[in-house]
Amino acid sequence: MRRPWWLSRLSAVICFLSATGALAPIAQSQSAPPKRVNLFVTASHSHAAPGSTIELAYEFSIDDGWHTYAPAQNDTGLSARADWTASAGHQPAFSGFRWPAAERYTQPGDILDHVYEHHVVALQAITVPTTVKPGEMLTLTGEIEWLVCDNEQCLPEWQTVEVAVQIAEESTPSSQAGVFDAARDAFAVPLHDDDSAPVSARWVARNTLEISGPEGAVLSFIPFDSSPRVQDLLTTGSSESGTLRLVFEGDPNEAAGWITLRDGDGPTGSWVFGSEVGGSAEADSTDEPSRQSERE
Repeated sequence: MRRPWWLSRLSAVICFLSATGALAPIAQSQSAPPKRVNLFVTASHSHAAPGSTIELAYEFSIDDGWHTYAPAQNDTGLSARADWTASAGHQPAFSGFRWPAAERYTQPGDILDHVYEHHVVALQAITVPTTVKPGEMLTLTGEIEWLVCDNEQCLPEWQTVEVAVQIAEESTPSSQAGVFDAARDAFAVPLHDDDSAPVSARWVARNTLEISGPEGAVLSFIPFDSSPRVQDLLTTGSSESGTLRLVFEGDPNEAAGWITLRDGDGPTGSWVFGSEVGGSAEADSTDEPSRQSERE
């Protein structure tokens, strides 16, 4: 049986949390704990042409009081990842995950993570290999793994899923189109593409980014895990003053993350600054915005 990806890192995470007093040890029991996350994976197309691009939707339903982790700069949590194999030795090309903007989640001991609660859908694009021919069935088998936590414990969970797509001369959308439309509507939009955005970002020094928004609303920046780290993100990454000043520790051209604006009891918007990334694989670079436009 393949060694789970999280096994080598989980003990370090638990030791850190236990040392800070922020997390109780995982309960030891002879029986497996109940799953806290239900996962449903579906394809955007029931029929796909060789060489075409389709998408997979990963729909996570998370128990109340529990959370999973975003592909962001987290002190403790690990984002979900997937390992896929295809039938008959075919090799589809998988992009990185696309996720909606996450929420900041703090714990005692100055711990900051970025999480999803209740329900979240991620999308992943797949290029169908040209080696599979019309009339054949492309069957994908995936091992999906994630970490789910509450205020007292963390549980590694995983699920094996199977998705089958009929290969045809022309691609045909599946009956699950609404799932994909709703997921895309929830994604943050590139900041440089939204002329009406109530937020703006500009470089005020080589490594210092200033983000502005309406005063009184909660303005936050959530750096992707591939972005240079932000100094003192716990205190500088969110504010109701209308301004964030973020100092990056690496190449500012690689700075990227979500900007979120929360006003009252609900979200009012989210935007992508820099190149959008996600998940455990290399991200598709087609959404990369112009650095020049963001510095103006």
